[in-house]
Amino acid sequence: MADTVQFYMEEMIPEMRDLEQKGIFSKTEIKSILKQRSKFEYALKRRISKKADFLRYIEYEMNLEALRKKRRARMVSDTKKSISDYAGPRRIYFIYKRCLIKFKGDISIWLQYIDYAKKTGATRTLGKIFAQAIQFHPTNEKMWILAAAWEWEENANIVAARVLLQRAIRLNTTTESLWHEYFRLELVYIAKILARRQVLGIDASDKEVEEDLLQDEEADTDNMIKLPGVTGEEYSEFIQEDDAEEETKKSTKAKQGKKEKKKREPLTEEKAEALQTEKNPVLRGDIAMVVFRNGIESVPASFSFRKGFLEIANSFIKPKPLRDDSVQEIYNSIEQDFSTLPEARALVARRAIDAYKVDEEGYALGVAETAKGFWASCESGDVKMFELFVQNMTWEHRKTKEENLKLYFSKTIDRIFSSANKKKIHSEALYLLHVNWMLSSSSQSFDTISQKALTVLDKAVAEHPDSTALTIQQIRLLRSFSRSEQIARLPAIFARALKIHAESFEVWREYATFLRTAYREEDMSKEQVEEAFLEAVRITTSLLPDVTDERADIRLIKQCVSSWFLDWMNETEGIEGVRRLYQTLMKRSLPDLGFFMACIQLEKENSVDQPESRKAIAMLYEKAIHTNEKNEDTYLSFLKYLNETGQIEAANKVMWRAGKAVDNSDTFSQLYSELLEGQWVEPSFGVTKLDLDMDVDTEDRKEPPMYTLTAGAVAGAIESVVTYPTEFVKTQLQLQDNGAASARNGGVKFKGPIDVVVTTVRTQGITAIYRGLSALVIGTAAKAGVRFFAFDQFRDMLKDSEGKITAGRSVLAGLGAGMTEAILVVTPTETIKTKLIHDGNQAVPKYRGLVHGVQSIVRAEGFGGIYRGVVPVMARQGANSAVRFGVYSTLSDMAKVQLGETTLPATHTFGIGALAGIVTVYTTMPLDVVKTKMQGLNARQLYRGAFDCAWKVLKNEGVLAFWRGATPRLARLSMSGGIIFSLYESTISLLHRLDDHGPISS
Repeated sequence: MADTVQFYMEEMIPEMRDLEQKGIFSKTEIKSILKQRSKFEYALKRRISKKADFLRYIEYEMNLEALRKKRRARMVSDTKKSISDYAGPRRIYFIYKRCLIKFKGDISIWLQYIDYAKKTGATRTLGKIFAQAIQFHPTNEKMWILAAAWEWEENANIVAARVLLQRAIRLNTTTESLWHEYFRLELVYIAKILARRQVLGIDASDKEVEEDLLQDEEADTDNMIKLPGVTGEEYSEFIQEDDAEEETKKSTKAKQGKKEKKKREPLTEEKAEALQTEKNPVLRGDIAMVVFRNGIESVPASFSFRKGFLEIANSFIKPKPLRDDSVQEIYNSIEQDFSTLPEARALVARRAIDAYKVDEEGYALGVAETAKGFWASCESGDVKMFELFVQNMTWEHRKTKEENLKLYFSKTIDRIFSSANKKKIHSEALYLLHVNWMLSSSSQSFDTISQKALTVLDKAVAEHPDSTALTIQQIRLLRSFSRSEQIARLPAIFARALKIHAESFEVWREYATFLRTAYREEDMSKEQVEEAFLEAVRITTSLLPDVTDERADIRLIKQCVSSWFLDWMNETEGIEGVRRLYQTLMKRSLPDLGFFMACIQLEKENSVDQPESRKAIAMLYEKAIHTNEKNEDTYLSFLKYLNETGQIEAANKVMWRAGKAVDNSDTFSQLYSELLEGQWVEPSFGVTKLDLDMDVDTEDRKEPPMYTLTAGAVAGAIESVVTYPTEFVKTQLQLQDNGAASARNGGVKFKGPIDVVVTTVRTQGITAIYRGLSALVIGTAAKAGVRFFAFDQFRDMLKDSEGKITAGRSVLAGLGAGMTEAILVVTPTETIKTKLIHDGNQAVPKYRGLVHGVQSIVRAEGFGGIYRGVVPVMARQGANSAVRFGVYSTLSDMAKVQLGETTLPATHTFGIGALAGIVTVYTTMPLDVVKTKMQGLNARQLYRGAFDCAWKVLKNEGVLAFWRGATPRLARLSMSGGIIFSLYESTISLLHRLDDHGPISS
């Protein structure tokens, strides 16, 4: 062994010397490289070498080669390539070869080897690798497919690809994927030729087709499926020309010298006609159809196999390589051989839709034809056909964006359910489809449609009492109702469900959630909940016949119920209650590893420093280890705890004990080393936390755009009238350093908010504090409408795949809404309002009212005059909406969960809105100050822009000036947030009630 390693190390000397001479690696680095390679070589030569050693060696060499290339690229050198440029890849290939001698049966290593050869562009080596891999794994279809794909995609050799797939099929006659890939290869080949002709603007590229067909003829056809082709009698002698591309791909042949060129005879009209698309069997798709026919002879009874051919044929866009009559042949074979299979009949009915993309011209006609085919299939009364009909129409409804088509699909789906109901055709799946369709597509209010859906579910559960899915859907839908309705119905439903569906994990999770929520809402006492949980533990324990039972699903249920019980006890009584409880459960149930680990987790969350906690944790770990003394993760978890708490002596004892107990002590030692380095990740041990947010269906229901616009406008208009005096006071305080301490006020600056009100009323009358109100009412109504509408749109765009939105994305949606309202509404209305207030402080005001003020501003400053300060306005509104909506959405969702309701009372929305307003004020006040100063009458003379304004405020008035007017603005936004959100929710509810009765449904 040592001699072999020494030999390999000595072979590296020229390479290392070259690297040092070029300055790529230093002497110290070269010593380190040699030392590391020596370790790897000794690892590979030991008596029982491991696959991991080879892979680590390969990874090290790949990283080293990448570093060498990077350093060489930075060097300014014109030197030719030398031994060090080739030695790295050569060594990697050598390690792969040695690895595959030892582990030739490992497919993953072959795939890595192939992938590396592709990346390095080693074409000749790759061909040899594929040959070896196929030789060792002739029944592995993936190897054959990869080899054929390489020949076709990289070498453009259709003949070699065909030969490989035909040989693979001969050895693996019933392997469906090989038939599919051969069929796909032929269609790709046809599509490539047709695409060339389309680009060239001709029907046929005779030269290319002629060369491809001649290549087919010249190939060795031994042991190949006989395929139709152009007969040799139609041609005279054809000799393939050399061209630049072939010369590059076949460099080895180029070294042997140029081949003799022979003159090609020109094609006659008859020969050219034979190469036309319609008369050419290759381009007609005859070869592909031969593959299909041979395939279904080999695998006659598989519907999914036939369906796979159709999916491949329909996956091509125009020009489609397979003619309509060929596609129809596949459909006919499915219809003939699987006439009694509902899935097959549905696939045949879908042909008119599958022939087109959603946005293609014939799609609408295809939809009508498909619906007609489904209706005909449903005449037999087969419930499965009704289910498939609904599923297919629902898929198409989701895909299409065209409103008329969506309406057609909706009406068709409603008609299907109506027809099934009249014929009394029902099933568990059909009921579930009906309920899901009602909840997802109805334009009625959620409360109304939920009640209708619950009626359907009650009927469904009565007809199918053994259906777990229907029972769970019934429970989850009821959880979206009010607490009184839940308490009235859920206990009886759970009592029945836990008898019939005792082995359903989802039912137990719903039950545990119900118990914990009922206690939190004071619908059940602590004693009642504890007794219910104890009974649940008893039932789940009785599901296991004995402690050695291998029913993993039942063990998970029992383990999770106990864990949820412990979590609830921890919330109600703390760690003392948990200790009392797990002592009880250890006597009454059959505790397993997951139970003990759940107890340990609760003990750790309480405290790991107290002697009592340490003693309890050690006892629990001992019991956990006794459940399975060979479980490495339990020992590692214990060792991690002992090391973190400084119990080194105890850790050494556990380590010694574990080394004797586990099956592989070497592997365990390696895992322990990873633990000490912080790389070991502790598993969950099957403990599933209970998500109490499940007790309320808080899924965001999208309101119609007209509702959000109307409700927002109403709320905004009323809010502006109520809170305008505070806005007037804030603006006066912010403007007075712009020269707003007017002659009408004796030139004296205001001392504070109260002084503004008193002085203004004394000198100008009480109506003066409402100067500019009309502009703000119009602007605020439009602003609030746009804000709520835009927020809903942005929130829908930012939802994840499950239809949920995080707090961060909610803030981002608010930011987008704020920017939108700033551009469309806020900037012009705020500018006009500010200038009207500022003008009112002049000795002789210029503006007689809103209309005259707008006309004067536009006449004097142009249309851009009413967009003065757009940058700070956008910044302020964006920040306002981001903070306000982010805080409001987060707090309202928390409140809904706490209250167990889908909508909040007006008092709650007012309080949450007010709190959101307070947070918003102090966060965005500096932006508001800059905005107001930029919109004053003399802002054009004082400031060059928003940043100049901010700098001058800081320089001349100090940092506290940025919070001038915060008190009146705080008063306004606190009231504003409460008023707007309360009125918005109330108006939305009112609109829903009106819509349910019909007046605004249009």
